[in-house]
Amino acid sequence: MLSHVAASDYLRSGRFLADMDEKWPADAPRANKPSKRAPSRADLDQALAAFEPGDAAAVLALYDLLTAGKLPRCHDMTPNVGYSLVADFGEQLPEHFDLDHDPEAAAVAKQALGLGDNGGGVVFFLVPSGLVRLLDMGGMPHYWQDDAFPSIDAWWWALFHAHLVQDGRWDEQEFMKEAERLGCIPALKSCSIDIEALS
Repeated sequence: MLSHVAASDYLRSGRFLADMDEKWPADAPRANKPSKRAPSRADLDQALAAFEPGDAAAVLALYDLLTAGKLPRCHDMTPNVGYSLVADFGEQLPEHFDLDHDPEAAAVAKQALGLGDNGGGVVFFLVPSGLVRLLDMGGMPHYWQDDAFPSIDAWWWALFHAHLVQDGRWDEQEFMKEAERLGCIPALKSCSIDIEALS
């Protein structure tokens, strides 16, 4: 089981690499490398200046695995590490949100750093508070979901291990217990990971 210490630095401590080497077959699918539109590592470094050093290190660990073609393809997720809503929408960004319903939505979007999407319109964003928030971009207006992952490390641990459970490579009861302890169950349900099928 993931220890309390490892839960805070899963991506950058080497624990994820060890799990991947042990549980992810060499011929299993890897995520596609970033497109030419993806930010360079230098641009990503600059964008991460607004984040806590530990969170920035976790993002860079994810980015380096992705660009090296080593990041597992979990569920239908498409990684887009470093995606910026500001760069995508420019001055029209506020128009993509219902600011009467959520006055802070655009302000959050301006600070958010993309990590990937679930293949169904929900995009994962790291925000400076350390949470991984879920933005529903499947229609207009876009809206931030109430549920969030408590950290980038907990987010990736949960996605990766949920996939292992579905493939029969991780104990489902152990997963559910740890995912609940980490506070990931509501967000997993919100991003369409079929928790009921695991339990």
